[in-house]
Amino acid sequence: MPTARWPTYVALSVLWGLVLVATRGVVAGRGWALAAVLCAIVLAAATVTVSHLTAEAGPLTGPSRRLLILGAAVAVQDLGVCYALERIGLAQTALVLASLPLFATLTGQLLGADSITGAAAAGLGAGFLGVLLVAMFPADGGSWNFIGGVLAGLVAALAGGFGVRYAALRFPGRAEPTAAGHGMAAVLALPLVVMAGPSGSGSPWAYLWLVLLAVALGAADILTARHFPVPRRALRMTRVKHCGLVVAVLVGVCLQHESLSTGQVLGLVLLMIAATLVLEVLPEDASARWLR
Repeated sequence: MPTARWPTYVALSVLWGLVLVATRGVVAGRGWALAAVLCAIVLAAATVTVSHLTAEAGPLTGPSRRLLILGAAVAVQDLGVCYALERIGLAQTALVLASLPLFATLTGQLLGADSITGAAAAGLGAGFLGVLLVAMFPADGGSWNFIGGVLAGLVAALAGGFGVRYAALRFPGRAEPTAAGHGMAAVLALPLVVMAGPSGSGSPWAYLWLVLLAVALGAADILTARHFPVPRRALRMTRVKHCGLVVAVLVGVCLQHESLSTGQVLGLVLLMIAATLVLEVLPEDASARWLR
């Protein structure tokens, strides 16, 4: 990773951490189902707006089957994240979502876009062990809420990992299909608003969190468009978002006074090591020396 890009990586990581923090604020104020609708609309609008401002906008074209597949993946991701945030809070949700690079790597292998190297295989092993530790050692004891939240987070990570690789392969450098996916998520979540019933505190502060969400996402997308060229953009953004999850964990623990168990902290360490290996953060010769 070029040294000159470190400031950009740090700024983007903080912004993506704020995206999850803001989403948590909306969920706390409006409940997971309505939050999924509101956040999906904001995400779609911000993505389209920034793509026009940066002259990267294009027509929403492509085989309808591919658009539906990507849209469904984005919808599942949005819904899973909001449900997990309501059930297990910010820090533990971010921990579970840190498994996204693992699923992205497996998806790349299944789609024939990647070949799993020795370093990536070691990363996958360490990462899934980390996920197991996160799930087996809840901070406040096991409960159905915890189980449901972890499962929702894993489904969101699986859908997100698939969506990242699928979009990079089928719609390289295009934001419109992802924006359409968020729009689809908003539509799919509307019936769930009625089925789930009222939840959350009903606080009007939730709308301020939506504004923060739009600002953080817009700033992150502008920096991405300006500093990351289309080739390998998906890989670099996956690195950034993973670091953003670490930021979200720190915010949850330090500012929102959430707790993590020792096993979960160890799981986070393993997931960070896994991401370092599967996302090619280290040069190939360095990882090869480690694995001898």
